[in-house]
Amino acid sequence: WAQEAQQGPWAPGIQHESGDQWIGLVLAVTSSVFIGASFIIKKRGLRLAGSTGLRAGMGGFSYLREPTWWTGMISMIVGEAANFTAYAFAPAILVTPLGALSIIISAVLAHILLSEKLNMFG
Repeated sequence: WAQEAQQGPWAPGIQHESGDQWIGLVLAVTSSVFIGASFIIKKRGLRLAGSTGLRAGMGGFSYLREPTWWTGMISMIVGEAANFTAYAFAPAILVTPLGALSIIISAVLAHILLSEKLNMFG
């Protein structure tokens, strides 16, 4: 305990307890789900906003009035908060690679919800 107090709980060489690592693992996976889904939800919101007003790519801000876009943004914030918190419970070597799950989740959800085609490269 004295060594941990001097170096902090995240210092190299400090062992995390097994239960803490499971919490970190669950938080990291949860964050990937929220972040991956947020991209799809925001894109759907952008499409909805673009169908009724000036598209965001053309300088429009109609997406700011689109509840679907805000749902995606809140999902992103929740996912990033869970990811940040995961580092408090598990080492970076466990949490960081799980961030790649968000790419896989985005690709699958884009295929299902946005009818985008998946190919060998994503």
